[in-house]
Amino acid sequence: MIKPESLQYLFSAPGSRLVVGYSGGMDSHVLLHLLASLKKEHSFPTEIHALHINHGVSPQSNTWQDHCEMTCKKLEVDFAAINVSVELAGRGTEDSAREVRYRAFGEYLVAGDNLLLAHHADDQAETILYRLTRGSGLKGLGGMPKRRKLGAATLLRPLLHVARESLQDYAEQEGLQWIEDESNRDTRLDRNYIRHNLIPVIKERWPGYARTWTRSALLAAEGSDLNRELADLDLRKLSSGNRGRIDLTKLQSMSHARQRNLLCRWIECAALPLPSNAQLQQLVVQFAAARQDANPVVRWQGAEVRRFRNHAYLMQPLAQHDERAELHLNSDQSLFLAVGTLTVKQTQGGGIWLKDGLSSVVIRFRQGGERCHPSGRVGSHPLKKILQELRVPPWLRDRIPLICVGDQIAAVAGLFNCQGFSASEAQIGWEFRWSFSGSGSMDFSNPRNGIEVNH
Repeated sequence: MIKPESLQYLFSAPGSRLVVGYSGGMDSHVLLHLLASLKKEHSFPTEIHALHINHGVSPQSNTWQDHCEMTCKKLEVDFAAINVSVELAGRGTEDSAREVRYRAFGEYLVAGDNLLLAHHADDQAETILYRLTRGSGLKGLGGMPKRRKLGAATLLRPLLHVARESLQDYAEQEGLQWIEDESNRDTRLDRNYIRHNLIPVIKERWPGYARTWTRSALLAAEGSDLNRELADLDLRKLSSGNRGRIDLTKLQSMSHARQRNLLCRWIECAALPLPSNAQLQQLVVQFAAARQDANPVVRWQGAEVRRFRNHAYLMQPLAQHDERAELHLNSDQSLFLAVGTLTVKQTQGGGIWLKDGLSSVVIRFRQGGERCHPSGRVGSHPLKKILQELRVPPWLRDRIPLICVGDQIAAVAGLFNCQGFSASEAQIGWEFRWSFSGSGSMDFSNPRNGIEVNH
């Protein structure tokens, strides 16, 4: 049976709240009871809060919430409940409920909080088997981590090494009363099917399965950590400080396994959704193996990767853009466009000089056929050719804001000013900066008067 003293370490950070994810079931009830007992016995100053997420799926949801609140009053623990709505949207009930639950946790927690969840060794074993059926790699087979960051808080699973039987023994010895969720018997749900139909057969043959599977999970997690370290080393070499793009020549020199490892880490670091295994393989084929003059695009929900001049660019899907739009600036302000942010500020001896101020400026976009005369160059040139020379990726050329005065282009935001508009050292000029929101690699923040822009 679990010993309460094994959880005393959780109170070692005075001032940080211990927030227990409290469903009212046996596991979370045991965890809450253990902590409340320790606090009362040792007079720990750390606050304990019970957070109940009411999914509203069962007709008993409100009754369960009332039970949890009454239990917390008896234990002298602060109680909070959050009502959420589970929308399936083509996904399973389990995955959807988990997503909204963790979102609610994140909204409740504050910096320094420790969120405690009552997952135990049997839950870990079920998770490993569930992920194995879904074809997970090392990271997935590493199971649930005992500790990880959750926003500004920390998520902890202090019972992950404890068997369900030990929790059952404690609950019965202490005379605890808990909720029995009827959905836990529904074997149409994958995890319940594993728990009720598969685990008993495995346990009969290998009684110590939970312990040995946990050991395998630790080894898988260790392998996953090593893969991540290798990917971070590779990413530093291939990105050259610009995490929004990677060098495809260097990528092609790697083995396929190493390419896949790096691409996954690249996408993960950008906080974008990971592609499916098939989409990841498509990335390897179309980017690592494509000829240099090809410009493929691989898209999946929430992200896309584009190729230009032997580099791959990772970004959110490009937003819709109306190239015929004409916009006006009324003051020194930021203009949020569908494709990025345009900012303008006054500066001494820089930017463009405007005789009539910002009221004379119209923001337009390239539609084809425009010409301009960049400062420092001889004569005017087609804007299309200039953007090609500056190595601006094709998908941005129609999206870069053109700063126009009348029918003339006075500047191309973030790239160059035009002849006849650059402010002299004695003049107050207006500097236009543009940051493209679709990709971290495309930050046009420093207007240039020369030819070369390194992208």
